[in-house]
Amino acid sequence: IVVNILGLIICFTAVIGLIGAFCQERQAIHILYTTIVVIALIYQISVAVIVYDQAAHTTQWLSQTWSEATQEYRTFAENKFSCCGFSHAYDHPVPTATCHPDDIVNSAQPCYHPLTRFMQHNLQIIYIVLFAALSIEVLALCNAVTLLC
Repeated sequence: IVVNILGLIICFTAVIGLIGAFCQERQAIHILYTTIVVIALIYQISVAVIVYDQAAHTTQWLSQTWSEATQEYRTFAENKFSCCGFSHAYDHPVPTATCHPDDIVNSAQPCYHPLTRFMQHNLQIIYIVLFAALSIEVLALCNAVTLLC
């Protein structure tokens, strides 16, 4: 949700920037643009830090999410990653073709490692994109200051 809000703020900022580019004599538009860019920059930094923190503590919240998840969610995850249970076959399993909680020897691996790797990889991509986009926002801020001068 926070990434979607950030996208809306950036799109709104871009529209205001385009309007400001065509109406260079309007100082109020440039001040509005600068203010929105600063707000977007601060919000983007906070979102990037939150995503980075979530990536650093994936196992904690993933374990909690698994235990609170519905049976349909666990079945989906077990089928997608060919696993059984979270940390072991008895940790909230859902019997599937690859998950046999009664027969640990013939059961698939726990979902802990595949889910953790999957989430860390996706969160890593998100925070790298967010931190890289910060440089673009700094350039936009420099542009806004130049337009104000």
